Amino acid sequence: MVSRLPHLLHFFLLVCLLAFLAGCASTDKGAKMDDGQLADLKKKNSQLAAEIIEVKNITAKLQMELVEKQAEISRLKSVQAGQEQEIVHKMLPIPVSSVRAEAVTYLAEVKTEIDAAREIETSGNEHVFRQADALFDQSKAELINNNYDAACLLASHAMELIHSLQINVALHKESKSSLYTEFIVPLQLELVKHSSFRTQPSMSGTVIDTLEPGTTVTASGYKGNWVKVRVGEGQAGWIYFNLLSIP
Repeated sequence: MVSRLPHLLHFFLLVCLLAFLAGCASTDKGAKMDDGQLADLKKKNSQLAAEIIEVKNITAKLQMELVEKQAEISRLKSVQAGQEQEIVHKMLPIPVSSVRAEAVTYLAEVKTEIDAAREIETSGNEHVFRQADALFDQSKAELINNNYDAACLLASHAMELIHSLQINVALHKESKSSLYTEFIVPLQLELVKHSSFRTQPSMSGTVIDTLEPGTTVTASGYKGNWVKVRVGEGQAGWIYFNLLSIP
């Protein structure tokens, strides 16, 4: 029995060695399977990343198209306002008569229009009212001198100034009422030409800097025709929409 122990021990060690080698082989096979799965996973990740980039590009285009549509709507409204102003101008009755009573009546109507507008639209438009008042004073002088046609013509010019002011004020109020709209996702945009980087979404906004063509900015939203952007980690500001493009 004792003499057989070395043989049994040797056999036991041999079995353990074979089992160890079999385990190693199994581990290698598993590692190879893991490598294959990893390669497949990397491929899927690459495809997913490409799809995400494509979705971002589509989203960026749609969001910029929305800004362009809003700008086009604003432009059409401005054109419409101009056409309305022209129509009003054509509809303004300018008496051409040697009858004093008609001239007096017309000047009274113009004076009423000027005073009514002054009660509402004076703020920031004093220069327009000064011009209208000057024209109206000249028209009164012509009336006193019995130049009725000239008096009515000067009064009509004063009326045109007031109507133009009323239309411009209405457009300005509409522009200011535009709400700031956040983009669904921030957009990486590029300047197509030299651009003023302003503190406010308006031509009257203070210029922070002048940016070079090709400068990359991150856009977060828009208001009217203006896009809110940030250059790097710096200050946020506003750039007119048609100065920007999708890279």
